[in-house]
Amino acid sequence: MTAPDLGREHRTRHGDPGPPAWAVQVYRWLVAVRASRSLKLELPAVPQSASRARHAVAQMLHGLDVDAWPVGVVVSEAVTNAVVHGYRDSESGRVELEASLERRVLTLVVVDHGVGMSPHPERPGLGLGLALIRRLAEHVELESSGGTRLLVRLRLNPMS
Repeated sequence: MTAPDLGREHRTRHGDPGPPAWAVQVYRWLVAVRASRSLKLELPAVPQSASRARHAVAQMLHGLDVDAWPVGVVVSEAVTNAVVHGYRDSESGRVELEASLERRVLTLVVVDHGVGMSPHPERPGLGLGLALIRRLAEHVELESSGGTRLLVRLRLNPMS
């Protein structure tokens, strides 16, 4: 129902002039803010992209009363995995990040078009990135064939 419809509905039921103009403006503002809580990035497959992605998502969440620490960890780990594992056999590639927020659930999708997800023979890390993401997230989906697509849903908690 749109703001003008709210006014019409209210007038019809109660025979009065409807919600005050400020209430309609607040409603429109809330709809606009909610719609703007998303982003799409295409980044080079370089280590610095993890930081760029983390900062972009933090900026998207700026002004909300949420604990951004788990979000930063998940974004950094997901983009780092795409860079390190997706493009280990080539010098260049791209990492795509989509983020959207709805009702305190942040959905992140990180995609690379590299070789897929498998251990990197020259970088024998501890392999904790994906385990950490799974620990912090409410839902994780990983598809790896002709590239990797990681979908993560995080419930955002208020700051404590």
